[in-house]
Amino acid sequence: MRLLTHNMLICIVKGCTDNFPLSIHADKIEQTDEFKAEEFNPDFVRSLVDRIDYPALIRALGQLKLEHLLPPTASDVDLNNDDVARELHRLLLDIHLSEGFLCCEKCGRKYPVNQGIPNMLLREDEV
Repeated sequence: MRLLTHNMLICIVKGCTDNFPLSIHADKIEQTDEFKAEEFNPDFVRSLVDRIDYPALIRALGQLKLEHLLPPTASDVDLNNDDVARELHRLLLDIHLSEGFLCCEKCGRKYPVNQGIPNMLLREDEV
């Protein structure tokens, strides 16, 4: 599961409020090189910054011990700097949670992640 995907997931248990972001409990993290350097598109990365919840991304990076790789606030992100844009691109698209679970801080529901796929299915009593 990419960090970009994590940035969009919410707890879906009926009645759960304040259900974003889910915390990451990683057993295995992988870095892929799916997006080669020649495919880097700074305009695409700039458009992502407007669509993601940047504080949730920084929190997720902290849970993965990677928070030092980006500025602490979105206003500090200099997307005109190709190095910063490339790092943001790498973190959002090339870092994968392979094994572990996501947890809702509010209700405590755990969503397992196996082979990079988060299982967001609910039990009958949670619907």
